[in-house]
Amino acid sequence: MRRHRTSRIHELAHHTTVVESMDSQLCKLHIKVLSAGVIPSGLRKSFIKVKALRDDYRSLSSMTGIEQQQAEFCLDYLQTFGMSDLAGMSDGIHWLTHYQKRILLALCDFIDDPLRCHRGLLAPLHQCKSLLKTLQTKQRVHLIKVVTVLISSMNIESWTIGKYSNKYQSALYDNNGLELFRGITHAELKEKYRTLWGQDINKGVYDDCIKMLKLAGFLEIESCYLSNDAGDIKRQELRESGASLDEINAIPRICSEAAFKRFTPAFKQVFAFMLDAEDMIKSKMKAFAKSAARKLSSAYATYSPFSDSFWTRKRNDFKQWKNGRSKYPQSASMMSACGDPIPIN
Repeated sequence: MRRHRTSRIHELAHHTTVVESMDSQLCKLHIKVLSAGVIPSGLRKSFIKVKALRDDYRSLSSMTGIEQQQAEFCLDYLQTFGMSDLAGMSDGIHWLTHYQKRILLALCDFIDDPLRCHRGLLAPLHQCKSLLKTLQTKQRVHLIKVVTVLISSMNIESWTIGKYSNKYQSALYDNNGLELFRGITHAELKEKYRTLWGQDINKGVYDDCIKMLKLAGFLEIESCYLSNDAGDIKRQELRESGASLDEINAIPRICSEAAFKRFTPAFKQVFAFMLDAEDMIKSKMKAFAKSAARKLSSAYATYSPFSDSFWTRKRNDFKQWKNGRSKYPQSASMMSACGDPIPIN
């Protein structure tokens, strides 16, 4: 007979309660700052009050314990992200919508409770490399940061990852005059990581995070190769100038566009419990209204194939998923860059 009887609730407490780590708290705070453009007012006021008292060499006894904890937490946040003062906490830019913020805040539960959070649907990510040797805490933190960058570039209607044109790149339009969504390169995503988190990411760490997301079945990436028409002109210019054969052949005949990237339905299913909430629907409708006002399309810009052999390879049976869907989105219903449909024989 047990000497010290405990209830069933106490016996299972370690399964139902999780003490949130500092890494998780800092990630959640930074995601809120990226969404709101400013640090939460409560933390900001506590930090300013403590800073003023310390500058005047006065005691902190006039502050409550909660205010002191908030000030210390705010200081940890500043030191973690390399910001020296309160003015550097935010640049006032809203990098995330409310819809994206809610998803990322829910995903932060993966840091402290990777196996049980969200009904265990994130367990494949935690065990993507091995069932016995699961991911370390620092790997889970890096995953959260990389996914934050991906979701900040995500179209919330189709869950595809990309961008629209900027002042350095011409826009592509469909037949209805809507600007098409185009792919974004890994180099651009790593640059955006530095912008959002104020830190550089090692190429090996970034590639490892992308690989883990693919192994877990949460991310799909499809390459896109095009005929290098500009290369034909360059090769002809080299022939006319008397260049050597090696120099002429060094010009590639095929070039690549940014790969098509998208989150899978399995990843979306993790957050199914919250996607129908009133605030999520309201944020989604607001994003749709902005896209309509700017005449933006959620469809990817696709390109013409460069040879008949391209179609032959992509139509092999072993190049398709089990459900019959093509692995290559550009071979399903191809649309050229100008929006003209290309028939598939």
